[in-house]
Amino acid sequence: MDNSFKGFEKVNPLQYNPYTDILWKTAVAQHERELATAEHRVAEKLRSHLHTIQNNALQLMQEFKRYEELVKRPSIKNELTPER
Repeated sequence: MDNSFKGFEKVNPLQYNPYTDILWKTAVAQHERELATAEHRVAEKLRSHLHTIQNNALQLMQEFKRYEELVKRPSIKNELTPER
């Protein structure tokens, strides 16, 4: 997790232009790779949490609303797809 922002050290976000686009996209891709393990752990915890309340539809809706931003992340969304 300490290295997740290391790729952004070479990029100045205030000087973004078509020439620095490749550097920016590379930094973002590296950041996403670094977050993959953390997102996997989050998906596992969220899956187990949702299994404990699966009998109560109202509570499930509230939990999905509560964790809406997490569920929108592509890697978490892919891991929770079988739980539909």
